[in-house]
Amino acid sequence: MTATTKSPATALVLAAGASTRIRTAAGQIPKPLIRLTAETILEMNLRNLASASVRRVWINLNYKGDLIEQVIGDGARYGVQVRYSREATLMGTAGAAKRLQRELSEGTFFVVYGDNLSDLDLGALSALHRARSAAATITVFDERTATHSGIAGGRIVLEPDGRISRIDEGSGTSHYVNAGAYVLEPEILDAVPADAPSDFAREVFPSVIASGSRVYAYVHTGYCLAVDTPVALERARALAKRIDAGGHLLP
Repeated sequence: MTATTKSPATALVLAAGASTRIRTAAGQIPKPLIRLTAETILEMNLRNLASASVRRVWINLNYKGDLIEQVIGDGARYGVQVRYSREATLMGTAGAAKRLQRELSEGTFFVVYGDNLSDLDLGALSALHRARSAAATITVFDERTATHSGIAGGRIVLEPDGRISRIDEGSGTSHYVNAGAYVLEPEILDAVPADAPSDFAREVFPSVIASGSRVYAYVHTGYCLAVDTPVALERARALAKRIDAGGHLLP
């Protein structure tokens, strides 16, 4: 697997979660529709994708997906073309992409969590992916220095050149944490089982790493919060007060 020379024009935004842990605090709406600024978290993610020259976005839906469709529509006002993948049963992060394998087969694509509040530089992420000729590049943050980040992701074990040697889900000694944003080559989906739920971090990435595929880490130094619990929501609301119109964190 080798990365294409162009920046990805397509992205999958994951928005199908059941919002169980945050449902009461969020007002019974899907997590991506939580409004921290003038826009929802999902809208902020769409604008960030558009700024990185992404033009086609798939959003997977399950819990109250009709509300997401009502808010986002066809995506034109964010500078992207949005289409929806409706899941009667939650398929997991990788299963959601597998269902769209034909649509994602044209080239490198992003996978972004729709409930993450982040100032991730998608262009820099893509550039590293191309430079390393990677099959997959996983955004990570260093918990020792990323004071405005918080995600319950797996621990990423890195080689000196940034190649990922192991992912420890649930525990581990590495200080690098999966930040929930990926650049993938379409061939990575061949490692995802068809018609069954599957997760990139728990199942697919460990499998392709073990097979020898080139999987690298991009270290994000800005903010990245998974808004998925009441505590995380309060942190995100406080942080949002310091975010300017361009998504940058003010002193």
